[in-house]
Amino acid sequence: MEVNEEGGIPLRSRTFTVSVGGSVFEIYLSGNQVDVEGKQYQVDFTPARPGLYSLTLNGETHDVAGPFHTDNSEVASSVGGGIGKTIRLSVDGIEYEARLDDEHSLLIRSLVKQGHAPGGECVVRAPMPGLISRIEVEQGERIDADKGLLVLEAMKMENEIRAQRGGVIKTIHVVKGKAVEKGELLVTISEH
Repeated sequence: MEVNEEGGIPLRSRTFTVSVGGSVFEIYLSGNQVDVEGKQYQVDFTPARPGLYSLTLNGETHDVAGPFHTDNSEVASSVGGGIGKTIRLSVDGIEYEARLDDEHSLLIRSLVKQGHAPGGECVVRAPMPGLISRIEVEQGERIDADKGLLVLEAMKMENEIRAQRGGVIKTIHVVKGKAVEKGELLVTISEH
């Protein structure tokens, strides 16, 4: 994990959308300043020990544990490790589940075409042309919504394609290393 001279994690200028408990917040980071829905805060985010951080907002300090991905993948290794994923974290002992998206992950989510085929099946199509660099599920596997299905490499970026709903992987239509075109069928998910 990269750490700045003061010991905190450097925060790059970026805009995020955070969804927590049905509420959605627009957040803009610029250096050690964060703008949340028009309110500005000075922020310092410093690792205390593995999995525990000290978060200071306008001089008020909070203990933050996590983030931990809800799909049981590894603990995020950097601030950006949770982008485009649902994470769990604890702030001063209170647990929260949040979805953290940046402009890129929101674009990918909007482009992923998932429709319903006959029989209640859900089909996942390629949001853009690219190369299948990793397949994260197996045929017959039961999955939850938001589970990573595969990774599509496009424009020198790895884009994780995630399930919009749970079910059973009925068919994987691609193989690792295969080039796909926009709209090409990737995965079919059945209800049971």
